[in-house]
Amino acid sequence: METEPTKPQQTQNDYTSIFQKHSKESEYVVRELASEDYDKGFYELLDQLAKSPKLPREEFEERLQAIRKESSTYKIIVFEDVNTNKLIASGAILIEKKFILGNAIAGHLEDIVVETTLRKKGIGKILVEALTELGSHLGCYRITLHCREHLMPFYEKNSYKSGGPMMNQFFQHNKKV
Repeated sequence: METEPTKPQQTQNDYTSIFQKHSKESEYVVRELASEDYDKGFYELLDQLAKSPKLPREEFEERLQAIRKESSTYKIIVFEDVNTNKLIASGAILIEKKFILGNAIAGHLEDIVVETTLRKKGIGKILVEALTELGSHLGCYRITLHCREHLMPFYEKNSYKSGGPMMNQFFQHNKKV
């Protein structure tokens, strides 16, 4: 049975303190995805997670603008290396507005990726912590993520628990909305 949701602790449009808390000034900054990230290795980083060919800048900008219009339901955060100005990690949280539990809010983590050469250095843990805190800040009563079985111990160390079987249905088309 689902539990009652908790209410947001801060205003819903101020994430700066969360990003600052998880940044390491001498190594990287945490922030929302921005237009300039097209040239900072965003697609190359995503390609380490799943096939993500670099689309033309115009398509990137169109998608980024569409995501910004949905800013209350979709947040992508990135970690930028302060020495190289390249992205080293990225992840997203999607917010689902529900009717159950008195119009509860649930979160879904997606597209969690850390630069291959920087894995096992604690950046993934900080990325998941930042996204989880952002979800709590936005009023989520739970956050769900789907991961490959070999990654379950990593997420379990970060306070996530197995929620049981998951089902998917995949389609051949790549319809752009």
